[in-house]
Amino acid sequence: MRICFTFFSFLLLQCVFGQKITGKIMDAENQPAEFANVMLLSHKDSSLVRGAVAAADGSFEIDGIIATDNYYLSASLVGNEVFWSKVLNYEGQSIDVGTIALKKLNIQLKEVAIVAKKPMIEVKSDRLVLNVEGNINSTGYNALELLRKAPGVMVDKDENITLKGKNGTVIYVDGRPSNVQGKDLAAFLKSLQSSDIEAIEMISNPSAKYDAAGNAGIINIRLKRNRKLGTNGNVGGSAKFGNTPKYDGNLGLNYRDQKWNLYGNYSTYGGDWINKMNLNRQQDGRVFDQISQNNTTERGSNFKVGAEYSINSKNTVGLTLNGGLGDETWRSHSNTYISNIGATSIDSSLFATNIIPSQRNNLNYNANYRYVDTSGREFNVDLNYGSFNNRSESFQPNFYKAANGVDILNATTYKNNAPVLIGIMNGKVDYEQNLWKGKFSTGIKVAQVGTDNTFDFYDVINNSEVINVERSNKFKYQEQVSAAYLSYNRTLSPNFSFQSGLRVENTISKGELMQATPGPNDIVKRNYTDFFPSASVAYTLNKNNAFNVAYSRRIDRPVYQNLNPFENKLDELSYQKGNPFLRPQYTNSLELTHSFMSFINTSIGYSKTIDLFTEVVDTIERTKSYVSSVNINSQENLSFNINAPLPIAKWWEGFINVWVNNARFKANLDRGFNLSAAVTTFGFYSEHNITLPKGFKFQASGWFSGPSIWGGVWKTKSMGSLDLGVQKDILGGDGTIKLTVTDVLFTNYWTSTAANSQRLSMSGSGSWESRQVRVNFSYRFGNKEVKGQRNRKTGLEDESSRIKSGK
Repeated sequence: MRICFTFFSFLLLQCVFGQKITGKIMDAENQPAEFANVMLLSHKDSSLVRGAVAAADGSFEIDGIIATDNYYLSASLVGNEVFWSKVLNYEGQSIDVGTIALKKLNIQLKEVAIVAKKPMIEVKSDRLVLNVEGNINSTGYNALELLRKAPGVMVDKDENITLKGKNGTVIYVDGRPSNVQGKDLAAFLKSLQSSDIEAIEMISNPSAKYDAAGNAGIINIRLKRNRKLGTNGNVGGSAKFGNTPKYDGNLGLNYRDQKWNLYGNYSTYGGDWINKMNLNRQQDGRVFDQISQNNTTERGSNFKVGAEYSINSKNTVGLTLNGGLGDETWRSHSNTYISNIGATSIDSSLFATNIIPSQRNNLNYNANYRYVDTSGREFNVDLNYGSFNNRSESFQPNFYKAANGVDILNATTYKNNAPVLIGIMNGKVDYEQNLWKGKFSTGIKVAQVGTDNTFDFYDVINNSEVINVERSNKFKYQEQVSAAYLSYNRTLSPNFSFQSGLRVENTISKGELMQATPGPNDIVKRNYTDFFPSASVAYTLNKNNAFNVAYSRRIDRPVYQNLNPFENKLDELSYQKGNPFLRPQYTNSLELTHSFMSFINTSIGYSKTIDLFTEVVDTIERTKSYVSSVNINSQENLSFNINAPLPIAKWWEGFINVWVNNARFKANLDRGFNLSAAVTTFGFYSEHNITLPKGFKFQASGWFSGPSIWGGVWKTKSMGSLDLGVQKDILGGDGTIKLTVTDVLFTNYWTSTAANSQRLSMSGSGSWESRQVRVNFSYRFGNKEVKGQRNRKTGLEDESSRIKSGK
């Protein structure tokens, strides 16, 4: 509460106006230093008091100064030396410091190391950036765990990712969407370690240049890159200790000269994870109370290799290959106690185990060409092929026991094999040029996807596997998406700029189910064309206030495997069922952002999603239930976000982000189940970095998310986490060692309830190894100013991000 009080008190004080400190800034060429940063700092501890930005004529004005005290001014502009004023004795009078002449930044030393410290959170015109590199409490995390810390991002109990209360988020890596979704997306994100990640970008309203998928926008995970010419590398690793030990390691190499750029990265990870879950289901007068523990053993690696060749100053070609290999074994042990509602004792129980070993591998190939000249013309071509293979099987004994928990009433054992093969081919062309004092962009893309899902179901009788043809199936899905876009942006004046665009996409798809007994839904075909406009306007009112408003329309197509209509038995009492008639969902979004002194950033957003798809639980027979994806009528989302740094002292830097979301859902489901729900939820993220003596650094970070509703069906309770860490540079600054303790208060666990009319109600809770002790070591060698590969968006995009293979 003290932090929040300090933060909001600070906001209130901005409205109190004292006298002014004015002046003018000229750069080293004796030109007005437009956009130069001016800071008024306390003479006592160098803490920031006020800030300003120089206008087009170089003038600046700092007002609202309350306390009479000694201050000094700092002025900075890229390419110029930082200016520091003499001490200013402010006693409530107006002060004109006159003209400040900046000097050119000249470096003539043989070897100079320049260290630029990035802020924890950067707010840009079209995105919010969480900088991971150099963040102590990010050390030893994987990408999925880092997303739990990102402002506005929520990861639920099933590892689904939402952004600002919306669940149609597309995950990009280096400008290219990931090749997986669902459980495989979670596994892929777990394989990316913080040592490989530079920053995480949250893009709420992407422009027409991006694929139209993702109603919540895009989360782009930007991997680390190098600088300039030469050779360098890095090596590191982490050890993590929770209930069980875990590890990760990484190695990166980069070589670049005037013509060639060769690069490669390799990372490995492994460990055992324990998750606990309790589910209570009431159905048709019966209670099913399940207590389970899931153990997951993971081993895997990821790699990326590539080469770029500069033919001349205008033409560059490149090849990249990246992929991952992983083995995972998931084990579940559960006891389900069965009784009548209101009974004081159980009448039976179900003891079930499930072992699912799986192997995943994915490979992505890219060939690219780039042309760029000094007139502003740029031409890019990308050709891509991606493959994703997943082989998994399940062995599942079920034992019904009497009330005494000893006598076996009935026993059944099942087994299945479920290989998934997915291939993606696409090509895209993008072109940009200066036009009408602005930038014009256009491009086309064609993508083809083929999926082949096999599900062989076996009854195990007397230790013999007998295939059950009525429960087995084969599902094939073919899809082609053709797209074209136009985009134009222009700066009309120093205070006003705009961007507008239109994307059109045509989708042709065919899903075919092959099973022993043909049904009416075995083949589903679709052919539809959609238009996706986008626009944004940026306006600078004065030196202290800047505004940006953005609009976009987006689409989310169903996950391929969720279209498979056949049932997948999860255990004796639970099923998973696909929906071949699952329709795409469409979202219109509008967001207004305001930046005060480039210091306090506020945003208000509204979105409405039609045909929102979500997972619901329904009943089958008297004692069984199944999970299926369905379209509900709509979701409306109103969001508010405010964030700012907290310059507490010269040796203490902080940051706080506060958000509030209001979501409203409407649904008309089968058998007369109508749903209308609304919830207002809130949360915050705060981080504090303290410089200690003898080169040590301390960091405390924490987040909180209040009660919410996921997908209009699942009501969740609040959760949060507090992390503490300390860092020390060693080996002359080339090495770093970090110690972190996560979820110190053990508050990062989930609790939720779901209701489905009078037929079914369910509640659950669960936890994972969120409290851990992590030790990380990293070492950099070679030339630390090596320029890395071009950060290309190659085009394995919307279609590849829809791959899922659940357990």
